[in-house]
Amino acid sequence: MSLKRFHRLWAFLFAALLGWRLVAVRRAALVPDDALAACTIHLVWLAPDHDFWEQDFLVDVLSRTGHTVAVQRQHPDQVSCRTRPPITNGGSSGSGECAFTIVVARWISLVEGLPPEFKNGSCAYGIVHPSDESLGESPSPLYDLPGMRFVLRQYALAPGHAPEARVRALGLGYKRGFWEGAAGRTAEATPASDRRLTWSFAGTLHHEERQRAVEAFRGLEPHQADTTSHFDAPDGLSTAAYRDTLLASKFVLCPLGHVNLDTFRLYEALEAGAIPVAMRVNPLLSAYWNYSGPYWPLVFRTPDIPFVVHDSWEAAAAEVQRALAAPRQLEARRRQVLAMWQHHKEEAAAFVGQHMAAALTPFPA
Repeated sequence: MSLKRFHRLWAFLFAALLGWRLVAVRRAALVPDDALAACTIHLVWLAPDHDFWEQDFLVDVLSRTGHTVAVQRQHPDQVSCRTRPPITNGGSSGSGECAFTIVVARWISLVEGLPPEFKNGSCAYGIVHPSDESLGESPSPLYDLPGMRFVLRQYALAPGHAPEARVRALGLGYKRGFWEGAAGRTAEATPASDRRLTWSFAGTLHHEERQRAVEAFRGLEPHQADTTSHFDAPDGLSTAAYRDTLLASKFVLCPLGHVNLDTFRLYEALEAGAIPVAMRVNPLLSAYWNYSGPYWPLVFRTPDIPFVVHDSWEAAAAEVQRALAAPRQLEARRRQVLAMWQHHKEEAAAFVGQHMAAALTPFPA
């Protein structure tokens, strides 16, 4: 067997195996326990004066539990516990429809403003903890409040710094409105051969890391680099134009954020079916906890990360150049990356569904 045929066979088998795992997890997540089939997840944004950037992504993930998701925006002191176990055939173990409460605390300190029922154990609920880019709020003692069943964090922590059974890295996700006006265009339906850009980047060039990334890739054409003055600045691309750029890109440069390796850009590239290009080590984990191992397995819970990950932008550019020379293998890899992303969302939904089922198991009549 030739080396080329071996590589093609390996790519096919890898994609088939990952696809099989994805179907298995999807079945587990989308077919909840019969007692929870009619549940509503009340997703409560605790900072109503600020934009709920992650709303669409969280609804995407939580809907995969098989439950309905209802979004509310309330100040912490106005939130009521909506968690209710289902009504059983032998009698009522709850009042009203089956429901579960998940609060989204833009700052974890907002949890302190919740009513007493969220602190004394009389309410079972979950927490989504975004916006902890500098890791200054982690790990928080508020994760251990009575009644708190699980925490979904945007940013991953170093191993051993939070109980894995209850605290899970979800990733940053994609911006609200990302798919609005897409007119049927999807990540799956846009193969690498139909993507006109070799690579793209959109954002600020506010530090040397990002400048090095763009410079290392500058010779790979065609490309598109759109710079802006600051995060979500009005002089940047519109959400629709940004999404369309990602859909037109084979690769997307995903350098360091302001202080953390993790950025929305990487997940938006995944959502659009492009292949992210990122560095391996998160400098914050190295500085805070002396952890210099690979970062992305902490988020995606697998050592086999199929997108481009290196310790230097020059090495990453060299790998991309090699990948471009083998179009069939490139498309197979793109599909592996997309399958990993969907698998990640399904696994996160299964995690939430399991904790919901444990919290809402009906009491004996």
